Amino acid sequence: MFSLSDVAQAVLSVSPQSWLTEGESVTLSCEVTGSSTGWTFSWYRAALYRQGLEQIRDVHGNVLYHVELLSDSRREAGGSYTLSPAAVNHTGVYVCRAERGEPAYQTQYSTVQTLWITGSSPPASLIISPSRTQHFSAGSLSLSCEGQSDSTGWRVRRYTHSGEVSDCSSVTGSTCSISSLHTSLTGVYWCQSESGGGSDPLNITVHNGDVILDIPVHPVTEGDSLTLRCLFRSTKPSNLTADFYKDGSLLQTQTTGEMIICTVSKSDEGLYHCKHPERGESPQSWLSVRGAPVSALSLLSSLMAVSPYLLVTIVLGVKCYRAQASVLALWSGQGMVVSRAQAEISNVDQTHAGDYTCKGTQSTGRIYTHTSAAVTLTVSVKVKPTITSNPEGTALTGNTVTLYCKLHQSAGWTFYWSKHTQSSEKETITNVYTISSVRLSDGGQYWCRAGRGNPVYYTHYSDALWVNVTDSTKAVVSIKPDKQVFKGETVTLRCDMQAGGDTEWTYRWYKDDRLSSNRRTQEFTVSSVTESNGGKYTCRGDRTHDFQSSEISDAVTLTVSDVAQAVLSVSPQSWLTEGESVTLSCEVTGSSTGWTFSWYRAALYRQGLEQIRDVHGKVLYHVELLSDSRREAGGSYTLSPAAVNHTGVYVCRAERGEPAYQTQYSTAQTLWITGSSPPASLIISPSRTQHFSAGSLSLSCEGQSDSTGWRVRQYTHSGEVSDCSSLTGSTCSISSLHTSLTGVYWCQSESGGGSDPLNITVHNGDVILDIPVHPVTEGDSLTLRCLFRSTKPSNLTADFYKDGSLLQTQTTGEMIICTVSKSDEGLYHCKHPERGESPQSWLSVRGENTSGSGSTGVKVEVIVGVSVGLSLILLLIIILGLICCYKKSKGDSAAQPSDDTYAEIMTTNSYRGNDEAVRRPNDVTYSQIEMKHFNYHSEGL
Repeated sequence: MFSLSDVAQAVLSVSPQSWLTEGESVTLSCEVTGSSTGWTFSWYRAALYRQGLEQIRDVHGNVLYHVELLSDSRREAGGSYTLSPAAVNHTGVYVCRAERGEPAYQTQYSTVQTLWITGSSPPASLIISPSRTQHFSAGSLSLSCEGQSDSTGWRVRRYTHSGEVSDCSSVTGSTCSISSLHTSLTGVYWCQSESGGGSDPLNITVHNGDVILDIPVHPVTEGDSLTLRCLFRSTKPSNLTADFYKDGSLLQTQTTGEMIICTVSKSDEGLYHCKHPERGESPQSWLSVRGAPVSALSLLSSLMAVSPYLLVTIVLGVKCYRAQASVLALWSGQGMVVSRAQAEISNVDQTHAGDYTCKGTQSTGRIYTHTSAAVTLTVSVKVKPTITSNPEGTALTGNTVTLYCKLHQSAGWTFYWSKHTQSSEKETITNVYTISSVRLSDGGQYWCRAGRGNPVYYTHYSDALWVNVTDSTKAVVSIKPDKQVFKGETVTLRCDMQAGGDTEWTYRWYKDDRLSSNRRTQEFTVSSVTESNGGKYTCRGDRTHDFQSSEISDAVTLTVSDVAQAVLSVSPQSWLTEGESVTLSCEVTGSSTGWTFSWYRAALYRQGLEQIRDVHGKVLYHVELLSDSRREAGGSYTLSPAAVNHTGVYVCRAERGEPAYQTQYSTAQTLWITGSSPPASLIISPSRTQHFSAGSLSLSCEGQSDSTGWRVRQYTHSGEVSDCSSLTGSTCSISSLHTSLTGVYWCQSESGGGSDPLNITVHNGDVILDIPVHPVTEGDSLTLRCLFRSTKPSNLTADFYKDGSLLQTQTTGEMIICTVSKSDEGLYHCKHPERGESPQSWLSVRGENTSGSGSTGVKVEVIVGVSVGLSLILLLIIILGLICCYKKSKGDSAAQPSDDTYAEIMTTNSYRGNDEAVRRPNDVTYSQIEMKHFNYHSEGL
């Protein structure tokens, strides 16, 4: 009877372990699960891909690696394959399979087993940076193969937890750079060549957590000290206290986050990890300890020439190996055989000349090293060196002076340098003595001699050499037109020597301390600079006949800004009275050198004028160059005395260089000049500064002779200068005001004449201040009123402010200034507790007109005003009398509310033209009477 199973499965095992040292033995055992009869076995190892190799795939069909049959592995019976001794090139991934019967029936490939063999002197080394076993995910890692002879022909291989054997994913030549690690890259890495050579395998662990252990990736040598550290992702915690574990047991708790093993021994080998109370714990990693090294000897010194009576000492170098044994050196040459690490020949003479070799052996007598290359010992007579210098002539301070001690003999000499001002010699191992930045004090007489051996054999001293040092000249950088320039300008940089003599020099230019190799001329020009041309510039000169350098210049910083922007300012102020002086000042932001300036004023459109546009490309106004404004230097333009026809909007611009580079036009500045008798007057109705939006406004120009040829101009908050939008002849009628019409208005003729400028404010709110649009004359009385949109409130109480400070609170909504003075000038507004507050407007006060005609006019106007006032009072008395009669006719009504009627008398100022006497706010006073009835309730009504 027999049983039938699904698929035959081979199982591979390793004994004694997977990690081995070169020279140890290891056995791979293969068996078939559930069957032991009649099988023959074959072993395979993962190999670099080449055509014809078999593929090992995972359950999803992905190729994990390719395998090749080990040529000596097929056995007719038994299931074991032994490597004795194991070598570094046996490192790798192994599988097996079994077969039996005719035709042959084969099992599946077995599961994987790995062999990791470390050696004392592998043909290549795997260099890891950072050099530790554990690494944070998202960190970077570099792995490179370095062969004993060279680093070519090697590749970095890896075996990860997924079971895949592959080249490192980012391998270039013999170097693999991983820019962002992830946990799937955890595994064993090693170097491998196509010929089968390899390095020691190294474990790499990639961790997602916040803590890793800094533990060496290479084995540690017995007797060395070792520091293990807890490393943290991102920032260190304030508390560094960490627990350190070996093989799962707590070893130490350290507040510094470090554990020190002062003297490493084999007993320290094991699995280590660390743990932080807040950040968590690291993975475990194996610490490998190898025995103390022994010395292998090789001949290092190369004495080629000595003189009589010289003691010769030949020194052996040291190279570390894992095996421990004492080493002897066997010397041979000229009949000399010495068994010690150093061979010394005292009192050398001609008989000692010849070839010498050495080799190292273990104390057991086994030859461990190859014989060294022969060294020829030549014996000659005592010599005298020659001293020379570079440069040969006078040296400039700051340059390098090199002295050479020339000796036509073999190697191995030490050189000694003397100076007449120094008490001791200076020693160099080469025949070159360098003074890297020579000073005046370095000048003087120098000698040299050479020596070698122990005790030292010295040559004769050289003849004296004079080194002359003089002060160096310093280079100076200059930039034209300025160190602060703007994109598109032409810039010239020049290098001059403070001591002159520019024809003797060639030049080196540096930008941001980096040499500009393509610039060797004294001067260079950048025709259209960009921001990339900005930076620190220095230069130095090289003297043509001896290539000595000047002192480097001080750095000069060239700053390249985006666009040159002119800025215009006005002094003392924008609002002026005719006859005063005003200065327009123009400057370029961040730059003050080499500019010439021009001033422009907004003008009525005509062909050929330049346009000023806003950021959206809209034309704001046209400008004309002021004919007398161009200056070769300086940035100011003064109007003295200022006149009414100077009212307007001004801009400036600057230019410099050849070809000329021009700035942008400056932002606008305005000049508003009022005069005592301007050629035209701007009449506004309603005659006040503030107006409600959606209201209407009429503005008209009246010339002194006639009203033709004038137009109303406006400068609004948008920066636009234009004719009034609804202009008919010299009158502008605006049927529906909006806030964008807030601005300054004036009259202007094509010939340049103008009126006083007037402020108009259009307000969206419910409250405006009734304040005169024209200046008020000193001595007059003035009433300011809070006006309300639509209907008046029942409570008229309002607060009146000047320059932001409360002046009065009036229940009538009016504030009266009985006698206006210059001190009343300022910014006024009013505020109602329910309806809100008005904008601020400036009240302008001008001196009292004392001319004769003006006084007569005032008297006449006062008489008329008084007469009208008395008539109104008489009318009021009559009305009150009628009311009393009416109340009496109603009988006894003491308990009943009365039907009150009162008169609201409003003083109105009429503005009727240009004459100063007529223009005062209270030239005409009249009463506006409003009758209001209050009904009362009574029984029977």
